[in-house]
Order: sequence, then structure tokens, then C-alpha cells
Amino acid sequence: MKKILLLALPALFLSIAASAQVNVKGLIRSKDGVPLPGATIGIKGTNSFAQADSLGRFTLETRRDPPFFVIASFIGYKTNEIQFTRQSGEGIE
Repeated sequence: MKKILLLALPALFLSIAASAQVNVKGLIRSKDGVPLPGATIGIKGTNSFAQADSLGRFTLETRRDPPFFVIASFIGYKTNEIQFTRQSGEGIE
């Protein structure tokens, strides 16, 4: 059975600059709360992606306006996909 990724976006920040760039910041960790350094987080259907740092934190930059789907993957875990909207900000499983 594959493990489940927990993509937490508790302190989600949206920053829409003049160039309409959106920054999604968050934390990726296992269901047990262990950070997943090196996990890949991306925007579905684009080449926009980021890798989590040693504490599982990431910043994903995109020019696409919400809503869009964020995909998180890590070796040995089931890939997780969520829809990101302006009202997002809760952790998901």
C-alpha cells in the first residue's frame, strides 16, 4: 500500500503583482507529519514546479490565475492533486 502525502497550505500567501504572478507557499509532509524534503510540487498542465526544501517548505510561482490544480509527488508516496482557489489555505490529505 502506498503512503499518503499531506500537502499542507496553512500559511498560504497569494501575491498578485503587476505581472499577474501568483506565489503559492506551503509545506509538504507525510500523513504522520514528517517533512518531505525534495518532494516535487507543480501546476497541472504547465511547466511550473518547485521542490521542497529540507523542512518541506516550498514556493511555487505561476502566471496562471486560480483556480488551478496543484500536484504533489514524492518517491514511495501516492501522488496528490488538489484544486487551488483564492479561498484555499487548509491542509489536505
